[in-house]
Amino acid sequence: MVFFPGKRGNHSRWREAFSGLLVAALWPLAVTAWAQVLPTASERSMPPEPVEYADSLIRSDLPTSAVLSYLNRVEARHGKIKSLTAMFNQVRVSDDFGFETTSDDNRLYLEFPDKLRCDYAAPDPSTLLFVGRSIYQYVPSLEQVDKMTYPTAEQARRIFETLTLSFGVSAQTVLDGYQVELGEPQEAHKTFALIFHPLKKEVKQDYQKIEVRFDEETLLPVQVRLYQVMGDVTTLRIREGKRDVDIPEEIFKPSFPEGTEIFEH
Repeated sequence: MVFFPGKRGNHSRWREAFSGLLVAALWPLAVTAWAQVLPTASERSMPPEPVEYADSLIRSDLPTSAVLSYLNRVEARHGKIKSLTAMFNQVRVSDDFGFETTSDDNRLYLEFPDKLRCDYAAPDPSTLLFVGRSIYQYVPSLEQVDKMTYPTAEQARRIFETLTLSFGVSAQTVLDGYQVELGEPQEAHKTFALIFHPLKKEVKQDYQKIEVRFDEETLLPVQVRLYQVMGDVTTLRIREGKRDVDIPEEIFKPSFPEGTEIFEH
């Protein structure tokens, strides 16, 4: 994981880790997508490395009919989704630092095919913005924006699909990157859970698994729980989800207060 240097010097590691994981907890692999080092020209010309599968899994393993049914239901319901807004709360339990951090009343804006914004409230207000080929993280307390731009539209598209894993991404796309199993249902809350085990090397080196709990009726995610290899567990609870709503264009404009410094990576 890469931590960006702050305008006011080095911060304590827990603050930087929490800031980065705000992104990761929302959508699987977001930190990997946002903070990865861009390949050099020679690296981009090399053939891709073969996909590595988890040691405990057999490559020929196929999802059960129940898992396929749920994946296909989510894809059928939300595969043509145009936009979505929601509120979410987040709790991270740190195995490394031995404490819990909470962020409440955060807001999500999502517009397909390539726009996403997350506004995080207390204790560390920040904004994550994904537009086109660029990702921005704005931290008001630092008067600073970290920006990363992907070399190609195709690379950006793949990252966006990863960030929106729970919102109608095709079943085949999901199964290309994860071994998926059915979690325990919660009949009292009328939800079902899918557990995603990463298959690709660059993912499984950071994440053990991701559990996503869906509402049985709306088929929208209501909870995402991310298990990191280093032992941290981050839980995101989503509420007030509304799809196909009109979102003002200015929500997705990378516009920041005067005096804000932008660091490009």
